Amino acid sequence: MSANDVRTLETMNPIEGEGGDEYVMQSQFTTLEDIADPDEQEPPPALPPPDVDDDEDEDEDDERLVALAESHRDLFEDAYGRIIRVETDKLARAHKAGKDTPEWLDKFYTGHVGHVRSVLGAVVDACGSALWLFKTGKPVNADLRQRFVEVSAKTAERYCDARQAGNDMGGLSKMASWNVHLLGMFVDDLVAGETK
Repeated sequence: MSANDVRTLETMNPIEGEGGDEYVMQSQFTTLEDIADPDEQEPPPALPPPDVDDDEDEDEDDERLVALAESHRDLFEDAYGRIIRVETDKLARAHKAGKDTPEWLDKFYTGHVGHVRSVLGAVVDACGSALWLFKTGKPVNADLRQRFVEVSAKTAERYCDARQAGNDMGGLSKMASWNVHLLGMFVDDLVAGETK
């Protein structure tokens, strides 16, 4: 529907000028004409070429590395937010039904590890891969991806153990920072092991 179609249904005056009668696609907010003829769309701007300077200052390199790692904080915060919403919902339902016994909690958190691992897995892989590529200039191989899966599994187990013990882990921001820091140390260890 166009904006004016909606405004007509709502008994409102139409939008005068451009845009009111255009039909757009919600997820992209682009016109149907642009979808039908993608050749006429402007290509995305090209990324600038990498700055290759052998004498690059190490402090600048460190700042970019920190910025890269911190850019993944939002992803970790979002992942933990989704994990906590599922967890809170299930705990509330169990409490309402009178099922929140210690035995039920043990069973819940044992099963919840898999959910936590699956949600965190993609974020750990993305962040770890970006850090690895930045530090080594090499793409991530299958063995390294498996190591990131192991990191996700250990993180999920620690998370569930702490939550079951009643630890709120300092909130989303602190959990995200903790993950970025630990993953950075893990990648540092991998890089050090490779240079030996």
